[in-house]
Amino acid sequence: MRRALAPLFALLFLLAGLVAIPPAAATHLSVEFLSGASTQINDQSSATWTHTLLSGNDRLLMVILYAQASAGGTSPASSVTYDGQSLTRFQTMSLASNSGTYEMWYRKEPLTTEGGTGEVVASFSVTTEAGMGSLLFQNVNQGIESSIFSQNAQDNFDLPGAAVTTTITLVSDLNHFLVTGVAYPSTRTSTDGASQTRQWTIAWPTPAGTDEVLATTANAAGSVSLSTTIAAGVSVDCFPDTCGRHLAYEIAPPSEPGGDDGGGGGGGNSLPYDFQ
Repeated sequence: MRRALAPLFALLFLLAGLVAIPPAAATHLSVEFLSGASTQINDQSSATWTHTLLSGNDRLLMVILYAQASAGGTSPASSVTYDGQSLTRFQTMSLASNSGTYEMWYRKEPLTTEGGTGEVVASFSVTTEAGMGSLLFQNVNQGIESSIFSQNAQDNFDLPGAAVTTTITLVSDLNHFLVTGVAYPSTRTSTDGASQTRQWTIAWPTPAGTDEVLATTANAAGSVSLSTTIAAGVSVDCFPDTCGRHLAYEIAPPSEPGGDDGGGGGGGNSLPYDFQ
């Protein structure tokens, strides 16, 4: 007999910054994480939270959310805005057995209100339980999507009773920044890979879930492994699907002098945007 899905849903987000100190004569910039903010909703059809957007050059605002319809099933956002400015949906995907929706939205160089504090609004077509947050970066490529997000990768995993580690390994480029998210339908706790610091943790009751954000700083380009270990516990049967999703995005800096921001400006190894 198949085991019913555990009553809670967990979603982790991780930030991994690859910061390198260039030679004194170099002019290349590193992508930098400036600030973050988060919120949760229970049985509501919209969420509003404030985020102070610090000044900076070539900024990027990202919103990452995990939402479940209050009656069960998926609940994709119908729109996300910052002070009335529309964000662009980069990715949306359903978790196993329609147990929620994972999405990432972004806006290049958002206009900042006087004082720097504005409202992020995520709207849904049905009443929803959700945890979500916004992330602000600077020194980001302002070209097309494949220039901003120079790499994308995904790992799917099951949840047997034993502990499970999900890992994405990327060959990252100098001065780039990595953002990862992990989502799985269980209350089982998790631990973070090396150098990862949680930015926020959000939990909501019924249908229940957890939304967590982490940040990592590494000091060199090259092979980078981003991992999360889910503790042993009650197994979850998501047949015929895999239970969990682990996703990673690499954010690229502006092109090198003479480069083309409209192309592959970050110099990353582009992967197809095919998230299933």
